[in-house]
Amino acid sequence: MVQDLLDFKDRVDHVIEVCFQRNEKFINLMKESFETFINKRPNKPAELIAKHVDSKLRAGNKEATDEELERILDKIMIIFRFIHGKDVFEAFYKKDLAKRLLVGKSASVDAEKSMLSKLKHECGAAFTSKLEGMFKDMELSKDIMIHFKQYMQNQSDPGSIDLTVNILTMGYWPTYTPMEVHLTPEMIKLQEVFKTFYLGKHSGRKLQWQTTLGHAVLKAEFKERPEVAGVMRNTCVVVMVTAQASCPGLLGAYVCKLTCHLWWVNLHTPDWLVGIVKGKKEFQVSLFQTLVLLMFNEGDGFSFEDIKMATGIEDSELRRTLQSLACGKARVLIKSPKGKEVEDGDKFIFNGDFKHKLFRIKINQIQMKETVEEQVSTTERVFQDRQYQIDAAIVRIMKMRKTLGHNLLVSELYNQLKFPVKPGDLKKRIESLIDRDYMERDKDNPNQYHYVA
Repeated sequence: MVQDLLDFKDRVDHVIEVCFQRNEKFINLMKESFETFINKRPNKPAELIAKHVDSKLRAGNKEATDEELERILDKIMIIFRFIHGKDVFEAFYKKDLAKRLLVGKSASVDAEKSMLSKLKHECGAAFTSKLEGMFKDMELSKDIMIHFKQYMQNQSDPGSIDLTVNILTMGYWPTYTPMEVHLTPEMIKLQEVFKTFYLGKHSGRKLQWQTTLGHAVLKAEFKERPEVAGVMRNTCVVVMVTAQASCPGLLGAYVCKLTCHLWWVNLHTPDWLVGIVKGKKEFQVSLFQTLVLLMFNEGDGFSFEDIKMATGIEDSELRRTLQSLACGKARVLIKSPKGKEVEDGDKFIFNGDFKHKLFRIKINQIQMKETVEEQVSTTERVFQDRQYQIDAAIVRIMKMRKTLGHNLLVSELYNQLKFPVKPGDLKKRIESLIDRDYMERDKDNPNQYHYVA
């Protein structure tokens, strides 16, 4: 829809230029018309524009060169100026930007920063402060990693570990719900290594690992004999987790994101096995997929219930994980009975005869489409933030004016607030502040308010 809107805008601009010689009255009427019909459906246009920007800035978008991408972003900004709920755009844009940065899916850092600059010029520094903080976190993390690598070199048993950590300020990034899973001993050891290093430099912070954002690279060796086929125990594993950390004082709260590269050297592979290896592969998988695949170093087959108990992965998440491994294009596991859905009691065995033309294979997690509930949740968070802004504006105005009538207060609020709000919503916030003793009604005139110091 956004692309259709951009094309329509181009056609209208062409008509005004060719037929009306860019007459100022026609240009102003066109702007008023666009602003009116775009905002007929509150909030949704802001969400759609944010998702359209994400599709253009995401890696894999090969339809435009850097120059063309810059022109596309300029056109999007023209439409962006018409929307009223810019805070809704900011919420969805931040969520998509976080995904691009955390998993390295951004097509161009220069394009990302260019878009950020355009938003800052259009809406001010306050609008982009959190977005800029996300980029700053990614840059600061690179310096931290230099020190961490030096720290690892000075350890008595550094091992072959290559760890990449992104330290993320919690207030800048979207909120992620933590999920407790059963990590392997090697992963837990790696967590402790980083925890010792990080808390040694930043005491008072609490790390909370975000396993839902984890991803890994697994080395697998497929052999002709089914009994020795499997993901080798001594493999290369990449584990990415995030951690929330709180720190009192000016530093505020932080989130840490790790990419952990564990390299285990296989010292026990017999020479006679080398000759019958059907193929060595590397799998780019999520942390949940990693935990499932590593189970097959311990046995040839497992039931759904066995995997759920061993990994601790939440039910629906585990079903999607097993779907991606046993029902997708790259079927590393074989499901019995066959079918597209994972049911209770299903059995899974490792596919020793797995073949693929590529050496490194990315097995995408089955993505749940963004549900109506998730969209509503994001929108509700925006509305909650709006309530705080309305409350702050009311208190600010009343503190300055001390006494003010209802209509004048509402008028002042409309001048200060940068998002659309209904009179009924303002009245609710005023009543809430009266109940909390921030202000009070005049005893003789109920439409007159007094600030309570």
